[in-house]
Amino acid sequence: MWALPAPEYLKATGMPTGWNWIVSLHHGDTLPLLGIAILAGVPLAALAVLVPFYARRRDWVYLFIAVLQIGVIVLAASGVLAVVH
Repeated sequence: MWALPAPEYLKATGMPTGWNWIVSLHHGDTLPLLGIAILAGVPLAALAVLVPFYARRRDWVYLFIAVLQIGVIVLAASGVLAVVH
């Protein structure tokens, strides 16, 4: 089934979409997604650590960039911009 296009794979397996994959973590083939999600969250944690540092130094440009990047990551992870068919 791995050779199928994504829509056909989802239909054939009944795999949930979006953040609903979390309920399938007890299946061995879904568990690697947890590692990917953790790795994808590392930049968010690093930026969150930098925000107070930039604020204390009054480095407004870097503070703005860090907050903007956090916003983009959170927006992307939320799925708000996802195209639903």
